[in-house]
Amino acid sequence: MKYITTLFLLSLSFSGITQTEVPPIENDSVKTLSPVLIKGYESGRSLAETPVAIGYISAKDLERYSNTSLLPSVNTIPGVRMEERSPGSYRLNIRGSLLRSPFGVRNLKIYWNDMPFTDAGGNTYLNLVDPTSIGSIEVLKGPGGSLYGANTGGIVVLHTDDLPLFQQENDIKKSRFRVQLNGGSYGNFGEQAQWKYRDHKISSSFTQSHQQAEGYRDNSRLKKNVLQWNGQ
Repeated sequence: MKYITTLFLLSLSFSGITQTEVPPIENDSVKTLSPVLIKGYESGRSLAETPVAIGYISAKDLERYSNTSLLPSVNTIPGVRMEERSPGSYRLNIRGSLLRSPFGVRNLKIYWNDMPFTDAGGNTYLNLVDPTSIGSIEVLKGPGGSLYGANTGGIVVLHTDDLPLFQQENDIKKSRFRVQLNGGSYGNFGEQAQWKYRDHKISSSFTQSHQQAEGYRDNSRLKKNVLQWNGQ
């Protein structure tokens, strides 16, 4: 009798398991989205269509002023302030007070042909720049400066006036040599010699310049020599 009862209970348990309905498996509700490409600044657009505050100084604008300093041309951009404490020593600020940077350039990033000119400590040695080798200047003001990194008060991009690379196969080799002399009061004298060359593989320029001035007051004497090579 004991064995019969055990078999009866086992049969009931098996029948209960077989009668239990298994819930249907639902299809996965996760959907894979297609890739999304975000472009901060589209190429091929004019300055008026670019959603950022940009100041641009062309080569013709630079030629309107003396080629011994970038001060007059840079100060034509609204919101940008450059000062020259002594010959060759600059202070630059974008949309801010110069009281925050009494001894140089702070919270700004400056690029030379899209290459960082500002060191890791945030120092920018503008006195090393030869103004005669600058072809154009771009200034990005406001949030647009974050395109080059976070926590920047603005971006200044210095473009040299090098010859562009060939765009077509039938372009011929081209070279150019230029010599400039300038002078003024208080012993101001400058000379610059520049050689440019380009072909299908390289665009190169070599510049040598000398600038000197006695100054109109004490501690304002200037003597600067620059030897510069650019290539791409």
